[in-house]
Amino acid sequence: MAAAEIPRLPLYGELWARGFLRAVDLTQDDWDDLPADDEEGAQLMDDALSEILALVPGATETEEGNDEEPVPTQSPAEREEMVADAIIAAYDLRDYWRNVDFERARVKEPIRREPKIGRNEPCPCGSGRKFKSCHGRGH
Repeated sequence: MAAAEIPRLPLYGELWARGFLRAVDLTQDDWDDLPADDEEGAQLMDDALSEILALVPGATETEEGNDEEPVPTQSPAEREEMVADAIIAAYDLRDYWRNVDFERARVKEPIRREPKIGRNEPCPCGSGRKFKSCHGRGH
């Protein structure tokens, strides 16, 4: 009787990184909406996503014909630092996209509203009565 193979347990931070990268993949259209002239932002995104991807064993190296994920060689302290770097990278991405969204919202046309008619002003219908006694009744 052959012994059952024990599956590899995920490393510290690996499940979070896989989930984060899956969310990026599911919302790829939004990630592709990077401002065209923002080379610094593109570099920040590449660096930050690389920090997060580093938490997934074998995600950065692809060996042909090898289906097994490599065993990581980091010490627990090195792994802890990698997780900290990935979390900081996620915050950097959040701040970057908040600034991009702020700039997009800032350059939009202002909302234009018609001026309100005061209660004691003449009614715009031309009746000669105050607005509150004419069309402003019941408002």
